[in-house]
Amino acid sequence: MSLIIKGMEMPESCFDCSIFDNFCQERCGVTGTLVYGEIDPQRETLPDCPLIPLPEGHGRLGDLDAAEAILHNKAFDLAGTSAEYNALNWTLRQIKALPTIVPAEGGTDE
Repeated sequence: MSLIIKGMEMPESCFDCSIFDNFCQERCGVTGTLVYGEIDPQRETLPDCPLIPLPEGHGRLGDLDAAEAILHNKAFDLAGTSAEYNALNWTLRQIKALPTIVPAEGGTDE
């Protein structure tokens, strides 16, 4: 399960993060001024940071996989015989081309 915290900005470094002490030190083994590989958590965020910044001014976040399934089923029902079918297929291609903002649960980006 994931969580979005509205109004929280992406920290510039691990040490600027309000959840660092409670989560990352135990998860990553980072303490004090330890440098984690090539990354200094006092100046940067770790490469495996679980925080994912949302793009500034993003629109509604929804389940594009569910929208895709609905449109695919509707297009299948129309069986290529109408302008509606072509419009639905065009819409499906547009949805598939959209960037992933938050990866799907279960480890896939699609």
